[in-house]
Amino acid sequence: YYFIRSGLELASGNGYVFTGYSKTSAAGNEDIWFARTNINGDTVWTKTFGGSGREFSFSIAHASNGDLLIAGTTESFGAGESDALIIRMEGDGDFIWTKTYEKLKKECFYDIKPIDDGCFIAVGYTESFANNDYSAWLVKIDANGDTLWTKTFGDNFDERAYSVLQTSDGGFVFTGLRHKSVWDDDLWIVKTDENGNFLWSKNYGGEH
Repeated sequence: YYFIRSGLELASGNGYVFTGYSKTSAAGNEDIWFARTNINGDTVWTKTFGGSGREFSFSIAHASNGDLLIAGTTESFGAGESDALIIRMEGDGDFIWTKTYEKLKKECFYDIKPIDDGCFIAVGYTESFANNDYSAWLVKIDANGDTLWTKTFGDNFDERAYSVLQTSDGGFVFTGLRHKSVWDDDLWIVKTDENGNFLWSKNYGGEH
């Protein structure tokens, strides 16, 4: 089977690029799957990436030169239980580099965006900085995938960040979820400055 979760972008020129995961031709369990089509939806190329464990991708973005960056998670590579993953590839699908971003337990990137200085901002979650809970994770990386800084957000709840944007003042805003109990989740918006320092947050939701 194939699964795509919001990983869709216009391709450079005409057509579309998208990413998700596949178990149809996986080397182990689920593998990350990429595809490019022309403007009519006809396949131009497809690629897979994976190892003996499970790999998932959730977001795709363009660099300024037309390269593609894919954000997700891997169980096959890195040092943690599952590690956040970014793949950079050329517009024709050839891999340039892959990087894992690991701590001690579970990490994942749900979104990645290019920003004004030629770097990239990624969001997701990490389990390595809280007491058995997830914290929202904001990470700035350079064009080679090297970490410039990393920030976590959260308290005693289970927090995850799903989507991020750079704002007009150079800072960032991300949306996510605060899971307070089995029946109590809140939509969560957090604003930071250009260095990822917390400025404010808002919760949207009731008791259930």
